[in-house]
Amino acid sequence: MRDSPPIYLHNSLTGKKEEFIPQDEKNVRMYVCGPTVYAPPHIGNMRPVVVFDVLYRLLRWKYGADHVTYVRNITDVDDKIIEAARERNVDIGVLTKEVEKEFNDECEKLGALPPDETPHATDYIPQMQDLVKRLLDKGVAYQAGGEVLFDISKYANYGALSGRTLEEQEAGARVAVAKHKRNAGDFVLWKPAPADEPGWDSPWGRGRPGWHLECSAMSHTHFGESFDIHGGGQDLIFPHHENERAQTCAAFGSNREMANYWLHNGYVLSEGKKMAKSEGNTLLPNELPSDPSSALMRWVFLSSHYKKPFDINLHSIQIARNEWKNLYSTVGRAFYNKGYSSEESKNFWDEAKEISPDTELLNALCDDLNTPLAITHLRALAKEIRKDCREKTLEEKSLQNFVSSIRWLDPFFKDVEHILEASDIRGAKLIESKLTDRRNAREVQNWELADQIRDELAEEGIQIEDNERGTWWESPNGGCGIVLNTPYLDSE
Repeated sequence: MRDSPPIYLHNSLTGKKEEFIPQDEKNVRMYVCGPTVYAPPHIGNMRPVVVFDVLYRLLRWKYGADHVTYVRNITDVDDKIIEAARERNVDIGVLTKEVEKEFNDECEKLGALPPDETPHATDYIPQMQDLVKRLLDKGVAYQAGGEVLFDISKYANYGALSGRTLEEQEAGARVAVAKHKRNAGDFVLWKPAPADEPGWDSPWGRGRPGWHLECSAMSHTHFGESFDIHGGGQDLIFPHHENERAQTCAAFGSNREMANYWLHNGYVLSEGKKMAKSEGNTLLPNELPSDPSSALMRWVFLSSHYKKPFDINLHSIQIARNEWKNLYSTVGRAFYNKGYSSEESKNFWDEAKEISPDTELLNALCDDLNTPLAITHLRALAKEIRKDCREKTLEEKSLQNFVSSIRWLDPFFKDVEHILEASDIRGAKLIESKLTDRRNAREVQNWELADQIRDELAEEGIQIEDNERGTWWESPNGGCGIVLNTPYLDSE
């Protein structure tokens, strides 16, 4: 285990921020509920992807990549999937594969590391049936109305995760209250399936699993009856995670919790309301105001603490864009200040990924994934780097600390290529054409023309900085580049 500060996480089960102590430091296990693949992923679906990616990176950093296992499931059998396939008149398998690919593509665009395992519900039907048998044998499940249901009155700790009393329990969002239930909150473990819908043979007739059963079977298969972290969105606390926890703990009858730490990210809001397909207010990534890049969207998510609700709007995107641009251009300015060629810049960037990030940034992340505080530290580091560039005192160690910290949060990924290429003569042609004219005017001591060009650029918000190599420029839209005094090739 790396010698680093302890990690503290807010545990939804206890309602407290607690020190994270894994059951086994050599085998740290995290299970996160993935998507039900019936419709394209919206922005609300993508927030937990970024949140748990940050946690995954932190755990890998502290315990070692080989000692952390991240499992995120795919629900590929569900009433909503069946309905969506029917509406589109396509095979269910075609629909689920298409939507899963869209989800994975968005995860990649957001710079998220892939999970170690991605189990699909339809591959775990035998394990689900074994779990149902176990619950029936223990007397905490019963058959009625052609279904097998979990009796919530038979599990004493039901409601501990969501904070609801037994009297307050209602049927799950995906299950209608039926007369054959003993309690209104009893939930389906197995239900009959018509001949024209997906189904599997079972001791209780042809049918399919209830939604909650799936994750219990998949997490148990990969991690056993108890593991370290179970995560997901706030909307999953009840009924999904409450029911998962109840059926898993009841099935194995031990005093061990299904998961020692339960983490839930806050809602993404749209105009003050929870973003959800059922609300009809979802925004797909390509429908966002001002069309931010995927790299910027990662930064947008990082700018808010994961537990708080986050309203996605033009204002929040613009604030994040300004922060993002500042870091983006600071990296380019620093590489220029050090005189690095494109190849040297790329090597520096790649090597920084393996170097320890700034201590203050790491401390912020270890304190319940406080990404806004981590960004504050990055902002302070960027200010120091710019100061050192102006005073020509930038040391490689300081730059290394700054870049390794940025790399740890990974807010640029592919976009960084534009920064690294800034050591060559590239960029906005009009800006560079004006800067070339200014350079030529200065060479013949035509100071009036040189000042006029400088003032024209300033009116357009273009910042410039001269040194012995040439002129560094930055535009208000985040563009940056260099016009060299003497053109050269990296190979020379």
